[in-house]
Amino acid sequence: MGKGSRKMQLNKLLEHEEYDFIKQNEHLGKYVILLGLSGSYSYGTNNENSDIDIKGIALNRIYWE
Repeated sequence: MGKGSRKMQLNKLLEHEEYDFIKQNEHLGKYVILLGLSGSYSYGTNNENSDIDIKGIALNRIYWE
């Protein structure tokens, strides 16, 4: 799977209701600057039993308010 495919996969995943907390959480939301797949999905070794691991970086909101 190419990098473009992984980006599309992550974008589709983030549309699911279970990931709404990323947009709605006051400590994340607009402060998230990077999200990416990790684990088996990032290496392309995932299978139907694989969980989905997402890692990211958020800015410290104290410095932006």
